[in-house]
Amino acid sequence: MWLPYTMGAFFCWSFLALSSKYLLNIGVPILTRLVLSFVVVTLLILAEIVYKKVDWEKVSKDQLITLLLIGIFGASFNYFMQVAFNLAPNVGFVNATNAASISLLTLVSAFIFKDELTLKKMIGIFGVTAGLLLLFL
Repeated sequence: MWLPYTMGAFFCWSFLALSSKYLLNIGVPILTRLVLSFVVVTLLILAEIVYKKVDWEKVSKDQLITLLLIGIFGASFNYFMQVAFNLAPNVGFVNATNAASISLLTLVSAFIFKDELTLKKMIGIFGVTAGLLLLFL
């Protein structure tokens, strides 16, 4: 069931990168686009909360803090990506670096969640890292 959603994310991410670069090229400020995106996403989330009748009394303080941290990291990620799109000669470099972050994610995941680092995973981490280094040489 995850494959159709993954393919949807694949195409949406590509469209987001290309449309972001286009809007940057015609002079639309980064923060304007991010605030407008924030408004749209917030309205969608609020609509889902109302539709699913989420009971706020069941949400703990720890969960709210976690959600706040996710929001801060998500907002920072989007800002840094947009600045990188603006400065990079090709959005493909930025997206390749973003995709290569899976290597770091795999290592940190193994450390925090005690995920097994098999030989196959280590070869993958090495291959992704080497490919990224070749891209930037």
